Amino acid sequence: MVRCSLSNSSRQTQMLLFMAGLAVALGTVAVDVAAAIEMHPAPVDGDGAQYVALAQSLAANRGYYLDIDVWPDRPNVGRAPLWPALLSVPLRVFPRADPSFIARCTGAVLHGVSAYLLVMLTFQLTGDVKASAFAGAILAAYAPEAGLVIGGYSEVAYVAATLAGLVLFFEGGLLTYAGALLGGAAALARPNYAALPIVLTFLLAVFRPRALFQGRSILFAVAASSLFYLLPALWIARNYAVSGHFPILSATEGEALYGGNNPVVESELNVWGYWILPPDIPGERSKLELSRQKSEVQVNTYYHDKGVRYIREHLPLLPRLIVGKVVRGFVPVAWTQVPATIVVASFRFCLYGVFLAFFRFWRPRNEAFDAVVASMFLITLGTTVVYYGSFRFTFCLEPFLIPFVAAGVSAALRTEDRSAAIAAR
Repeated sequence: MVRCSLSNSSRQTQMLLFMAGLAVALGTVAVDVAAAIEMHPAPVDGDGAQYVALAQSLAANRGYYLDIDVWPDRPNVGRAPLWPALLSVPLRVFPRADPSFIARCTGAVLHGVSAYLLVMLTFQLTGDVKASAFAGAILAAYAPEAGLVIGGYSEVAYVAATLAGLVLFFEGGLLTYAGALLGGAAALARPNYAALPIVLTFLLAVFRPRALFQGRSILFAVAASSLFYLLPALWIARNYAVSGHFPILSATEGEALYGGNNPVVESELNVWGYWILPPDIPGERSKLELSRQKSEVQVNTYYHDKGVRYIREHLPLLPRLIVGKVVRGFVPVAWTQVPATIVVASFRFCLYGVFLAFFRFWRPRNEAFDAVVASMFLITLGTTVVYYGSFRFTFCLEPFLIPFVAAGVSAALRTEDRSAAIAAR
């Protein structure tokens, strides 16, 4: 198992890592900001527009309200708060700037920070400066993340927070606990990853029970998990205070469940395994109509119950629907002829292909990182199977495959060089 501390590496190595990380970070930000300038003044839409509106509300000291929703006068409990909270900072500093442009530039900075952090994390895992720089460059050039930056989506914040948490975690000492706290903060960008400590503990209990159930290890696991869940617990408490319902981490779960489990996505090929707005389901009432009698949490419960009912009443159809979800989420093909979609699919295809080809060459891997990535894969797979297939779900896993790619390619090249040297003799 390889584990290299950043603080204990030589000064020359630290400088090389810093320069490599800085170069990929600055290059990333420059390219993404150029794309943001090119997109201006086009506004972000979809989820991105909601995150921007929440951030504007925070920046204006109005609280966590979503004025473009059907409950503009009630505190929002639908969207997780990390990305709006981060975005509210530059909106306070530049109150007259275009909010969509600010969102894209903030996402660009987070993309650059993620590329820098991936350089550091890959060095901690491999001790190889060249592989580390290569990993950062891959994420810097990774078009799927650039697309999410342009869209103003929260996955960019999730990746940055998780990478920061892992770097601190693997640095050791008290920083390990700070890393666990940051991991919990990341779950406030993508709430499905709140299950990470549970899945990780399960995997360790199955495959490494002796290591897990040693006295010191079990105490560490309890302490780290408690810190991980601190910020999500505070957000759940806040949601209870404003809605009277417990436990609510995000009141969009029901909409996601029903939108991904209904007769339309089961039978129509163009949305097979994907998601539609529940009001687009034949016979379903509009969200505005429901809001006249129900609160945001009550509508979420209503949609959740409808999704569960559909699943129970259509069990024979579920295998076909699940196949569609998995294909939609994990098979990197373009589902439309939009050029940007084709580019994103191509990058994902290349990453998966290179990962499968080279990860086996990285033999002295870090078992803890392996377990974390395996846990993230199981959570992503479970989210896809239960809800729907989307590259946004799968993307949250993809940057964490890059260390395997960079280390595997580096190891394969070293093996080839040794073979060539032996043959030359």
